[in-house]
Amino acid sequence: MLESLIFRDVIPRYGDRDNNYVWLPSDLDWEKAENVCKILEVFHDASNVFSGVSYPTSNLFLPEIWKVKQILNEKSVEFDETHYLKSMVDRMKSKFEKYWGQCNLLMSIAAVLDPRFKMKLIEFYFQNLSSSGSR
Repeated sequence: MLESLIFRDVIPRYGDRDNNYVWLPSDLDWEKAENVCKILEVFHDASNVFSGVSYPTSNLFLPEIWKVKQILNEKSVEFDETHYLKSMVDRMKSKFEKYWGQCNLLMSIAAVLDPRFKMKLIEFYFQNLSSSGSR
């Protein structure tokens, strides 16, 4: 449904043709939808990696979780005049923190076993996660 943003230019024309169509989104509504989509896109990409079509590879989990954590941290400190996005992100961030504490060790082991990264990936992520967690 969020992919309907590509129809932003078409939907007003539908309102011109159908007099019963009264739910035309305003520019502010479209802007809100675009902001929410930017956040949900990161979750969509991560869930595609986790649910993997054939075989989910656990060494890919930590980088995806890092992207989720990063977007939540960024959006939780951005100035938001309407307050809708910040409150949504704050709730998402608190739930993320709850589950992050339960699964970070397992994902770390899988990342260490990846011959491309070894401990460098863990050192980078955990240093940045702990410094950004105070935001």
